[in-house]
Amino acid sequence: STRGVYSKVALRALQPGAIVTIEGPSGEFTFDENRDQSSLMLASGLGVTPLVSMLRYIADMKLSNDVMLIYYCKRQSDVPFLSALSEIKRLNPAFNLMLMIGSGAIDQLQGLGALNGIISGDLLDKVTAGYFSDRTYFISGSTGFNKRLTSTLESRGVTKDHIMTE
Repeated sequence: STRGVYSKVALRALQPGAIVTIEGPSGEFTFDENRDQSSLMLASGLGVTPLVSMLRYIADMKLSNDVMLIYYCKRQSDVPFLSALSEIKRLNPAFNLMLMIGSGAIDQLQGLGALNGIISGDLLDKVTAGYFSDRTYFISGSTGFNKRLTSTLESRGVTKDHIMTE
């Protein structure tokens, strides 16, 4: 299993003008409405991209799955897909969004659950009320971000088969 590294390999191997065939979604980093009745999505920066696609699907299909996204960005002026996430929230009031802003003001993000800080073990303890079972965790960000949060979840008893990384 490559666990989401194929895109990095492809970028190194492909030359400009190469012809490619695209299929999918496939692999392990996909949303399954039956398996993922309760999901906590953790993202940083542009790592939110595949999660936005999943969230659009959930909203479009009017699914009742319990889904929360905790999304870290360095500054409030640097939140990719903010308008898309706001629209998804409008379409699916059951969707919970929390924005974690590393530093600076958060005044432009009022009403979007914005806080200053990082995605930490303490934050996850509060969000889950210490209950980590029966949930699928999607983690998408830098390699360091993914490893840190995977380790944090595993230290709280979450098994690898409940943690999806991209």
